[in-house]
Amino acid sequence: MHSSQWKAPASQAQSPQEEWLEVPNPLPRVRLVTQSVVSASVARDLRGIDPARTVLLEAPVGLELKNVGNPVIPGQARIVSEQPGQIEIATNAPTRQLLVLSESWHPGWTTKQDGDASREVLRAYGDYQACLVEPGSHTVLFRFAPKSFEVGKRVTLFGLLLAAGMCPVILLWPKQHSSSILRLPKNL
Repeated sequence: MHSSQWKAPASQAQSPQEEWLEVPNPLPRVRLVTQSVVSASVARDLRGIDPARTVLLEAPVGLELKNVGNPVIPGQARIVSEQPGQIEIATNAPTRQLLVLSESWHPGWTTKQDGDASREVLRAYGDYQACLVEPGSHTVLFRFAPKSFEVGKRVTLFGLLLAAGMCPVILLWPKQHSSSILRLPKNL
């Protein structure tokens, strides 16, 4: 289905500036596609493709419309498990294809195929995620692990260790020193 087939039901618009689009037969949350188009303007380029078969990417990956005359049948993808920050997907593809996940793209997402080293998470359609999947049956794990979270964990751990290290110093501090430190000037 082309994006030009989407229609805006007037009854759902809240104001003249808002426009709701009714998408008949929405695409599945995960799917495999066999073609990609490099796009600098998703809004413009989306009108010229079939999103069920072609994904818009920021950079080439080797699947750029090479199967136009001889289309390859997309493989199958299904969510096996989903937890906050982690989505496991089973795929079965006859050729190298792109796995598209309708989850907001963020640089903190990583992905592994069959537990191997991380693969690049590509930005699909400007806001979703995609990754290359090799032929055959595979398990792909998307995991949200932003660097900011790791930095935050380390800063928190350092603060807790510092506070724990200060407890014995405070408890063992001689009483005569503590009273002079807490004494306020008389002219206040």
